[in-house]
Amino acid sequence: MPRIFIIHASLGSGHVSAARSLEKAFHQLGEQDVYVADLLAFSSPLVGGQLKQWYDRISQKTPQLWKLLYTTTDAKKGRGVEDVLETNRVLASLQMIFYQELLAYLYRLQPDIILSTMPFASMVIEGFRKEYGFGQPDYVVLTDFMHHASWFMPGVAAYFVASDLMRQVLMDWGIDADLVHATGIPINPAIAKPKSPAAVRAKHELPGGPVVILFAGGLLPERVRHMVELLLRSPISMTVVAVAGRNAQMQEALAGLESTPQVQLRQLGFVDYVDDLLVASDMVITKSGGLITAEALARGAPMVVVSPIPGQEEWNADFVTGAGAGVQLRGAEMVPYAVVSLLADPERLAIMRRNSARLGRPRAALDIAEHVLHAGARSAPSGL
Repeated sequence: MPRIFIIHASLGSGHVSAARSLEKAFHQLGEQDVYVADLLAFSSPLVGGQLKQWYDRISQKTPQLWKLLYTTTDAKKGRGVEDVLETNRVLASLQMIFYQELLAYLYRLQPDIILSTMPFASMVIEGFRKEYGFGQPDYVVLTDFMHHASWFMPGVAAYFVASDLMRQVLMDWGIDADLVHATGIPINPAIAKPKSPAAVRAKHELPGGPVVILFAGGLLPERVRHMVELLLRSPISMTVVAVAGRNAQMQEALAGLESTPQVQLRQLGFVDYVDDLLVASDMVITKSGGLITAEALARGAPMVVVSPIPGQEEWNADFVTGAGAGVQLRGAEMVPYAVVSLLADPERLAIMRRNSARLGRPRAALDIAEHVLHAGARSAPSGL
């Protein structure tokens, strides 16, 4: 049995979720020798902690600065893939010095196959390959619905991408078509199993009318409160389930809000049944992180996207809205208006649901795992 190593970086939750979903998929296929690790855990606490703090502060507090950084480091039109690869080679060589503990770990682990769900991780792995002659295949798993130049690295065994559109974009940039596979973003393989919306609603004591799920954890608390206040004035009967996650500020912001005769409000903190909520929903209000977007599409849930982080989340939102699987809104005031309008137009909502289901790739993690196992592991060179 091959020894499989999956590496992510805990900059945002999506890369971590993708790695854990791949681990579950390999286990489901009978592979138990699977190891998952965080790239930042192999750096000094100063480097890892500062990088994580910097990412959270820039992406959440100053989104326009994040957009500037994200776009200026991306590949420009007319720039060949070889130029991008050379830039990333240099970045890889600069990063390697901070992750010597990872190098030692790889020598001890002796993995046969490596998968990366974050570009920094892939850069470090490919830097080690060039410097130390690593022979294991390194598979890169992209976790958004559009690429960024930082994902491209020489020596990669294959890229797994979210859609056929994304595959074509990588091919247009000059990546060999044989290296790019449109599998979808890896999500929990359990999502591939059908569930009855009626049974799920009964399980969680949700009523039979329209159910709107608001995943609020990554949004600004004051905007969410205003949004919910407006939803509570809806002339259409519905149930609004507001999920704050681990965001204590969000839970405080929603305190004191109560159901009305028309709108039943249910407030939740952290839940481990996001998939059940997606199955039960008529509509999902959320940011457009790669993983929640992939999960919603896998369950055919129409999406109302609000406040995406500039850069990758904006592109994810474009993918959803461009395919007619959801709408994207800027102002909190527009969200209740859009929800009521969609619920009052069941034909349009049904079209969005069909488009969402058409885009969904519930088997993505299993398809990636099966591809990797079928391709087989090359023998590692002696000395590793």
